[in-house]
Amino acid sequence: NPGQTVSGNCAALLYGLPLRRDPVRPQLTTAPVAQRAAGNPSITQGHRTAGLVRAATLRPAELGTWFGAPVTSPARTLVDLARHSRQDGLIAADAALYEGLVSSADIDRALARACGWPGVRRARQVLALASGLAESPLESLTRLAIHDSGLPMPELQRWVEAFGQWYRVDMIWPEQRLIVEADGRLKYTGESEEGDPLWQEKVREEYLGRVGYTVVRVL
Repeated sequence: NPGQTVSGNCAALLYGLPLRRDPVRPQLTTAPVAQRAAGNPSITQGHRTAGLVRAATLRPAELGTWFGAPVTSPARTLVDLARHSRQDGLIAADAALYEGLVSSADIDRALARACGWPGVRRARQVLALASGLAESPLESLTRLAIHDSGLPMPELQRWVEAFGQWYRVDMIWPEQRLIVEADGRLKYTGESEEGDPLWQEKVREEYLGRVGYTVVRVL
């Protein structure tokens, strides 16, 4: 509709960003001025939500298009996601950084523009954890759980040598000789040129264990 912009979960979906679940209905943002001009009393003023339409100010820097449809910019979309869901915010932010849709500076600017908005403190905390090194939603959620547990954050996507072979691990605490691998089903489907992926992972874990690492798998 005129004056409405695709936002939130739906904007993330248009950008191809992963979420815990796909939205089932449209999510839109309308400018408060446009809302008043339309005389629609069913949509709440400000940043609160009524139904699937949020009334909020969108600056030019926070707007983009998707095949001609107005959509919030990637950075604004991430801030909105993180204000309402820490999990979706981090999953999407990691993917956006990995794909090069945004930079850390883009996210910082979007957060600065959101000063004083509901949930922005939550968004700052979760987006500070975002990393373009994460390669799956499970890795993102695992890091968030590690953070929430008060544990030190691991190094990501490090190469580790064992018996002349180099292995890239998802997360590692080098001093503690602890490795965490976030394993999704896709990692173990089909066969690679090297053979059965389950067998390859077993050999990999055996070698890492022999050189003193403990490997913990998150499924």
